[in-house]
Amino acid sequence: QLAPYVAYYRCGDNPVEMGEPCGSYRYNKTICPKRQGQVAWHPGWKYHANVGHAMGLFMVDSLVESLEQLTERQTAMTTGGEEKYYDPRKLFEVLQGEEDKDYQTFTESASKLPTEVMKTAFKKKKIDKELNSQILARSPSICHSALLPSESRYLGLFDGRFNASREGWEKGIGIGDLTKLLKGKGAPPIAQSEEEARPMRLVYDDVFHENGKNRDGSDCGLQYVDDFRDWISATNRDGWTSVTFPNEAELEYYKQPSSRDDEYKPRGLIMMCFVACRKLRYTQGKIGFDNFDKLDVRLNGKRVVGKHLLGGTEDCGFLKHEDGMSFDPDEKGQYELKVRVGLLDEDKPDAISNVRIASLVVI
Repeated sequence: QLAPYVAYYRCGDNPVEMGEPCGSYRYNKTICPKRQGQVAWHPGWKYHANVGHAMGLFMVDSLVESLEQLTERQTAMTTGGEEKYYDPRKLFEVLQGEEDKDYQTFTESASKLPTEVMKTAFKKKKIDKELNSQILARSPSICHSALLPSESRYLGLFDGRFNASREGWEKGIGIGDLTKLLKGKGAPPIAQSEEEARPMRLVYDDVFHENGKNRDGSDCGLQYVDDFRDWISATNRDGWTSVTFPNEAELEYYKQPSSRDDEYKPRGLIMMCFVACRKLRYTQGKIGFDNFDKLDVRLNGKRVVGKHLLGGTEDCGFLKHEDGMSFDPDEKGQYELKVRVGLLDEDKPDAISNVRIASLVVI
């Protein structure tokens, strides 16, 4: 007779949603009942529901309070004789001006991140002056990411063509099919020069998420599976490949309606993240920051000579050139990344070496 989020929540002295019969009701059995990620260290659906309702209550309460304040402000403005503010459009302009002022104050105020936090973030290495806490905490950024689930993928932003219906977004090519293509007789010719560079491929692990297949073989749909490490790929069988980011769809979508962001001006700090999951197939020959010297990388024509890794990971880092870390964008505020993959193991000339880029972040 208990409410759904309370029933079978705590059994005896066991942690929440553990022990019997609570353990049998740990996960929602009505939608995709055997999805991935159902492990002992992940909270169950009732815990998530309670946290979600608490967050939702806070948001709804804030919305109601905002509407009450808006009504009071309109009434006060009218009775005080300031009728120019009563028009909702005029009031919106006033509120937008206040928000712009707050935004400017935020971006220009000193960051409160202490030096020790920054040292931890960069493994206590010498922190480049171009990577101070003010820049990282206050600067706007755009992320060009292949990871799923992702609004930017479903809306087609990653593909460069916005589609509000969320239909027809590009899924890429499975790693199994790509491997067969590269090893087969019909493999495309190698692009020998930067001018011949062709687009990097969007790739996914076809066994892991073809059609959103679940552990029991049922089709839950991509939205109901925890996450996929899709990536954009370059291999030694391709020669030079390229990707432009942020693309025009991303630039248009992430532009704020306020005049403050009408002209997109990135600082030029570029963070590259490789796929972190070690359970994907065909990982032999995978190149990352630990063997970055096997890659020939150009960013808007400038040679990338190194990286500045983030703490706690070997998969994400800021790119560096000979004179620093800031790369100039083109006239549109975009970057063209060109990559040529070398052979990882010289003793295995027939092997496929590859780089798997999950995300590119512009600050």
